[in-house]
Amino acid sequence: METAKTLAERAGCETRGVVFAPALWARASGGWTRDETREALRELGGAGAVALATRYARARDVEGCEMVRGACVDMGLVDDAREVGMILAKLLSATPGREGDAERAWSDIAESARGNAAMRAEGHCVKLEGLCLNPSRVKAFVEAYDAFREEFRDATTGEWTRRAATPARVQRAYTAACRLINTSHSAKLAKKVTYDLLRDHQIMRRELDGFALATDYCVCALLGAATPSTEHAAMELFEISLESGVDLSATTWSYVVSMYAGMNRVDEAITMLDRLEALPFMQSGTLGALAFAAAFNNKDDSEASIKLKKRAKELQLAEARNAAERSKVERAYAHVMRMLNAQGNFKFALRVFTRMQSSGVRATDSETYVSLYNALSERTPVDDPLGKSVRRSNLHRVLQTIKTHLKDVEALVVALEVASHAGVADVCEDIHDRLRWNGHFKNASVRTRVWQHMMTVRCNERDRLGTLQLYEEWSREGDDEIVVGDDFWFYLIKSYCDDTPNVDMAMAFLERAVAATSVTRKATPPRTFNIVIQACVRARRPALALNVLARMRDASVTPTHITYLFVMRAIELTATVEQPSGEDSSANVCRSLIADAREDGIKPTPKMWSSALRACARGGDVDAAKEVFAEMISDGCEPSVHAFNALMAAHVSKGDARSAVETYWTSRREHDVTPDSTTMHTILRAVGAGVPRDVVASAAEAYADMRAFIRPNNDIVALLAESAISDIDIQSGMSAARIFAGDHADDVDRIDLRERSVAEARVVVLELLQRIRDRASASREPIAGDVRVITGRGKVRDEIEKLAADVCLVLAYAENDDATLVITREACSHWLAKP
Repeated sequence: METAKTLAERAGCETRGVVFAPALWARASGGWTRDETREALRELGGAGAVALATRYARARDVEGCEMVRGACVDMGLVDDAREVGMILAKLLSATPGREGDAERAWSDIAESARGNAAMRAEGHCVKLEGLCLNPSRVKAFVEAYDAFREEFRDATTGEWTRRAATPARVQRAYTAACRLINTSHSAKLAKKVTYDLLRDHQIMRRELDGFALATDYCVCALLGAATPSTEHAAMELFEISLESGVDLSATTWSYVVSMYAGMNRVDEAITMLDRLEALPFMQSGTLGALAFAAAFNNKDDSEASIKLKKRAKELQLAEARNAAERSKVERAYAHVMRMLNAQGNFKFALRVFTRMQSSGVRATDSETYVSLYNALSERTPVDDPLGKSVRRSNLHRVLQTIKTHLKDVEALVVALEVASHAGVADVCEDIHDRLRWNGHFKNASVRTRVWQHMMTVRCNERDRLGTLQLYEEWSREGDDEIVVGDDFWFYLIKSYCDDTPNVDMAMAFLERAVAATSVTRKATPPRTFNIVIQACVRARRPALALNVLARMRDASVTPTHITYLFVMRAIELTATVEQPSGEDSSANVCRSLIADAREDGIKPTPKMWSSALRACARGGDVDAAKEVFAEMISDGCEPSVHAFNALMAAHVSKGDARSAVETYWTSRREHDVTPDSTTMHTILRAVGAGVPRDVVASAAEAYADMRAFIRPNNDIVALLAESAISDIDIQSGMSAARIFAGDHADDVDRIDLRERSVAEARVVVLELLQRIRDRASASREPIAGDVRVITGRGKVRDEIEKLAADVCLVLAYAENDDATLVITREACSHWLAKP
């Protein structure tokens, strides 16, 4: 400390700030008390307090920051105490579990800055910079963001209070917002910030003589978070930034191409790729620079030779910089290849890979090689043995390509990821063993990537024990040493959600994943929550599904429409009439979920409305079903057949057959909805004993209307026999009397079932067999010759074969025609002889 002070005085330096930071930190990091901190600061006249607090903040030491601030307050250092207080509040905002302390600290800062607009603006900026470090504080960040804009921006003119909210402070606020967008993946916040930044950038550019508010970091973040509703604004921001002279990096250009590729817009993606390849750093050639340098790498010390060497060195440095920039655009080529593969343009995807290499972009990322493997594999069937051989051969080709571009451990890790994507488990295990044997597991980064890829493979192989072993292996390493990625947690949880779901274990791992991602200051992806909710649906655990949704909100992860749909299905499948009514009823819970989805910016889908209607029907709440149906119509959602089926089922649950039939005619006449088998099933359940004749007549007319679209299945045939409706086609068209038109067996030699449903075909054959047995009981000839049953190739043939096996009747195939079954005289006699 004394040495630092002496050196500062000798050099004439100020006794504040960074001069004393190293000396103070060298002592403080050893474990100073508050008294020792206060004594050191008093000895230095208060110098170094802010620097020391900054060091504590970087180390995330809240107690150290509190100690420095307390020392400043005790010494009466008002300015230092205020600045250290901001650092402390910023640190508290980023610390999980200290949100309440952070809000109180910000309130104290705002109170102390009352009447000083510049200090209040600075306080807002620091608060936003603190909140953006914690991805679970999206809601709090939006409130602080809106408060800053409301206080220092005129909503009518769009102008900022320049003396307080300087352009630099406004830029800091937007940078903080974009940082939170990168970690929280909040589409709602990204949309808000994209439009705000676009407007403010245009205003400031016009009024401040070309000032560029949008930075490269902000443009890149908003392009990466663009959705179909914001892509036009993000692209306009990109173009305006170019015109404003913003130096957009290769990463930002790569994100522009990736944005269009992610939305399957081929023409725009290829156009942006053409613009990217025209940039200066894509035009230089490595071979030319190196050849020039090698040509003048001699021992000649003449003046001309020295100039040439100097020029060669400059070319080498320039090419190194350009190569570094080119490496950042590999993402663009990989995303274009993935888009083309998804569209089936595999040859075009291979051409893009060749184009990338000719542009001097070295393929180093695993995503590129995964897209290359997909392009080579094309449409090889998954279950085809030949297809498996082709895929393995393509994997070998890709692995050989990796060896030519990458070396040593990086080549092995990338090869492991491609093999895990291909699902070739033995190759993955081989690479895993090679990495371990060669000692590469000593590197924590390598272990992280290997565990992540092996977790994917073992999950896809349904190896739940293997995924648990990987988790335990990671746990033994300690949380501070290795932080695993999102895929590690997703596939670990997925292994407990597939097949027979163990939702309690999946929920426990989900809690662990949320805690782990809070350490990395990065939000857990929505798909991890969604897969647990989907498991709750299969396990019929609606309460747990609601708990997962609540946990998702607590973690500030924005639910998707898939999230709400799965939660509603879990509620729908367990809804019963015996459940409690009122706010806790299934119908009301589903309606509240639809309202919550709207608040999250999600437009309810037809499947969500149908699920809510089915919950009302199963709960026997007809009034709620009518209200939900009306809300769906008013929301502009065209009702589907599933929605009408659910509404009809709600009426049937209360024994209101008339309303159920009226609902059917509404679906046909007003919405032109095509019925399905569930519609027919619902109408038949409605028409039971005691139903008025006019309702039965209307239901019969509806049934006749449905028969033009639907073939009755077994359940419908059974219901038809119990209902008051008579199906003339089934009763006469399939009767044995019509099959046996005369008294002699010679009248029957063939039955054509190709135009019949499975249920109808079963009834025909059963009646045929019964008539044969009746004729045998009456001592008459059962059949004069063979009976050919024409079934076609499909479900009808399979059902008839199964029926024959059940009654111990041996069927034969017609010669050269496996679509026709034959009941021979010998097989019939043998069948009749059985007891």
